Amino acid sequence: MFIDPDIVSHIKEIDLLTYLQQCEPDELTRVSPNTYSTKTHGSLKISNGKWMWWSRGIGGKNALDFLVKVRGMDFKDAVLQLASFEKLPITSHETNQSIKSFSLLPRAPNNEKIISYLLNRGISRTVIDYFINKGFIYQSSQRDNLVFVGYDEKHKPRYATVRGTESNRFFYDVAGSNKEFSFRQVNNDTDSVHIFESAIDLISYATLCERQGSDYKSLSLVSLSGVYNQGSNEQIKIPVALSSYLAKHNTRTIHLHLDNDRAGHNAARALTNLLSDKYSVRSHFVPVGKDVNDYLRYTLNIPYKSQKERRDCR
Repeated sequence: MFIDPDIVSHIKEIDLLTYLQQCEPDELTRVSPNTYSTKTHGSLKISNGKWMWWSRGIGGKNALDFLVKVRGMDFKDAVLQLASFEKLPITSHETNQSIKSFSLLPRAPNNEKIISYLLNRGISRTVIDYFINKGFIYQSSQRDNLVFVGYDEKHKPRYATVRGTESNRFFYDVAGSNKEFSFRQVNNDTDSVHIFESAIDLISYATLCERQGSDYKSLSLVSLSGVYNQGSNEQIKIPVALSSYLAKHNTRTIHLHLDNDRAGHNAARALTNLLSDKYSVRSHFVPVGKDVNDYLRYTLNIPYKSQKERRDCR
């Protein structure tokens, strides 16, 4: 597909700090008044419109460089994601059709790589098979990545997030994804909902339920695709995945399973303040580790990164 050079030039003007502040604010950590680092890579610093991953000797000027060099995305996919972020019309000169709609990535002939990856993260095989058979997860044909799919009420795919299965960890939302339909399982017969920051945490919770003998298939489980910072100077808002769910489903109780870190605690406190007048809001922070998957791996004696190791992740 040929992409208009003018569109690419515009996309190259998108700086990394602006992109992360609007799309992944929980990934940012302020280290000085004018410098940020990322939570995933502590040695990656963002300052004065540029970024540098010091431990790898890799740097760049914009969000496009970051998605390609750090996240490992193909150039075309990175351009499409940023075009979606900027709401730019991407046109193929070969077909002369505007690419506006969301579509899933091509599927691999099997799911062997993602099954191995998820088993190593502590997810049970029966939970993996359940979500594969429901069409909620699959292996992409390109690079054998793990794809989590979100559906609307008519079971039409409207969202997908991609997670790398190799040692070079990366994740991103497919261009055109609508976070209103973030990765989730909906049961209309329950008046409670369980909320998670990530898709991995959601299926980790399903595994914990299975291990405890409870039926995770009867629950409504919703991932937010990250949380946002709740600094004093920021407008507090309900993530669209949660607000959309609450608008369409009869809900009495909200169970928050957010990360056991500063961002997770701030988000839980803010959401409780916002929602407690209409709902019973309960926070459940894991007793060990940073998130639900850490705790699952702890219960299975599978090594996981400590908080310090996460900050120093290379």
